[in-house]
Amino acid sequence: MNNQLQKLPISQIVDLLKRFRLIIFLALFAGIYIYLFFFISSLTNKKPNQTAIEQELQTVKRLKVDDNSIKQMLRLTEESIEVKALYEDARNNPFAENSSD
Repeated sequence: MNNQLQKLPISQIVDLLKRFRLIIFLALFAGIYIYLFFFISSLTNKKPNQTAIEQELQTVKRLKVDDNSIKQMLRLTEESIEVKALYEDARNNPFAENSSD
């Protein structure tokens, strides 16, 4: 069998490849598809370890609001009843459409 392949001229090999090109293409396509399926499924099932979580949390910039700004915002919301009502409405139902035209 191995001797027969060695004795085949290149034109016969090309003819064989042309003859089975659809089967070869489908086999390659199926192989790539199966590989991607298993690779993606392994990535979706992978859980991050604690060190990776801590490392990502360190890169997140925390918002720092000083106490004076917080007190001023609270004072302003308490002084204005209309604004306080808007805050309470938005807090109670954040997805409601505002019709304050």
